[in-house]
Amino acid sequence: MLIYFYLIKVLNDQPDIFTNASKTKNIIQKREFWQDVEQLKSILSPAKNAIKSLEFNTTTLADCFLELLKMARAILAISPLQNTTFKQKCTVIFNKR
Repeated sequence: MLIYFYLIKVLNDQPDIFTNASKTKNIIQKREFWQDVEQLKSILSPAKNAIKSLEFNTTTLADCFLELLKMARAILAISPLQNTTFKQKCTVIFNKR
């Protein structure tokens, strides 16, 4: 019975919770969403590797620079036909460094 009480409380406090869940479900069921996730993963992977390599005593600045080059290459590999806005935003953020 206590669970029922909290469920009713949540529904009263946030009546749009199921609407948002349905919107989220529609988004993650689209192929474009997963393509965007894969592109983001390929761009952020070199940054993750650079941060991870900083934990080692043998890491040099050249190792980090190579990871930045891999990140730049991943951004350039994004097809301009597929997601122009995403590629432009990634380029602007990368050039801020």
